[in-house]
Amino acid sequence: MNVIATDLVSSGGPIRSPVVAVSGPVVLSDGTRLALRALRPDDRERYVRALRGLSAETLFRRFGGPKHRLSDSEVDRFLDVGHEGREAVVATDSPGHEIIAVARVAPWPNEEGTGDVGIVVADAWQRRGLGTILLASLLIAAAQHGYVRLRATSLVENRPAASLLRRHGFRCLSTSYGVSEWLVDLSGLLVVIEHTSPSP
Repeated sequence: MNVIATDLVSSGGPIRSPVVAVSGPVVLSDGTRLALRALRPDDRERYVRALRGLSAETLFRRFGGPKHRLSDSEVDRFLDVGHEGREAVVATDSPGHEIIAVARVAPWPNEEGTGDVGIVVADAWQRRGLGTILLASLLIAAAQHGYVRLRATSLVENRPAASLLRRHGFRCLSTSYGVSEWLVDLSGLLVVIEHTSPSP
């Protein structure tokens, strides 16, 4: 059984997002077929390959500064999901099932019910609507795991990220030293879902 989100409504009003799957196949606007699923511990090699394929600019925007590679301990931390509020959704391409995008949420320190959101999309797959699909899926997953609000940070120069966050109900709390802080309230999130059974 697949769970399909047909509408997302936050306490701040409707979230402009396409129909998305929590997990399973998805189709981009250009007809490209991909798959969404949870990040798994056995994804280590695929995850590392995905990071190594990112441009310096994409790494800079994702981590807020120069980042040539992740240490083994950082990779361990990012793969440590599925418990204690740490969740991640990945998009994989159909031919080789390689990871091409990751969206994750983890508890915000000392603020119960609040999650910290991070998202990165491989350079070749940017500006094709994948970030929109991934973030919408992560909002659903976060609400299902008990989060009532989500925070995010982005560089001021990263206008695509700002636009993506605004479309999903995030509001900018502050901007300082070239970094913007964002927040979305999920306490009133309504997810209208449709259950579909696979064809026999």
